[in-house]
Amino acid sequence: MDTKSAHTIKQHVERAIEELSLALTLAKEASPADEFLRLRTSVGDIIARIDTMLQDNIYNDHPGLDGMSEEKPRGVLKLVSEKVGPSRDPAPIVAHETMRTSAELDPLVKQVAANGSLMRKFRETVGCDDEARVRAVIDEIRSYAASIDPKLTYAEGAKLALLLADYR
Repeated sequence: MDTKSAHTIKQHVERAIEELSLALTLAKEASPADEFLRLRTSVGDIIARIDTMLQDNIYNDHPGLDGMSEEKPRGVLKLVSEKVGPSRDPAPIVAHETMRTSAELDPLVKQVAANGSLMRKFRETVGCDDEARVRAVIDEIRSYAASIDPKLTYAEGAKLALLLADYR
C-alpha cells in the first residue's frame, strides 16, 4: 500500500475510534449502569482490535504515519476507574491518550500468560458461546494485568486479552 492510501485509511480509522468514544460518552448519560458497562466492554474490545489493525497493517509499513515521537504518549482511549480492584461501575472516559502498541504490551502479556490458573480459565472460555462467562474471564485478566501494571487502560486490557490468544 502506498503512503497516501495508508494515510487516508488511518484518518478514517481514527475517525471511527473518535465516533466510538463519542458514542460511549453519549451512552454513559443515557443508559443504566449495567447496560453502559456491557456497551463499554464491547466498544473497548472493538477499539483494541482497531488499534491492533492500525499497528499491524499501517504503522509497521509506514512508521511516520503514527505522528508520534518517542517523547509523546501513545494511545487513543483511556478508561480509568477511581476504585481499587475490580469494579462493576462504569469508569469515566478520558480521550486522546494513546494506547500502547502490541510490542509495548508484550512483556505484560508474558507475565499474565505465566499465571497458570488464569490461562487455564482463558483457554476454557475461548470460543465459548457463553458471553457472560467470556466477559468475566476477560475482566479477570484485565484486573490481574492492572495489578501488575496500574497504568493499564481498559482498552489496553482488551487488547491484552486478544494478544493472550497467541500464548494459548
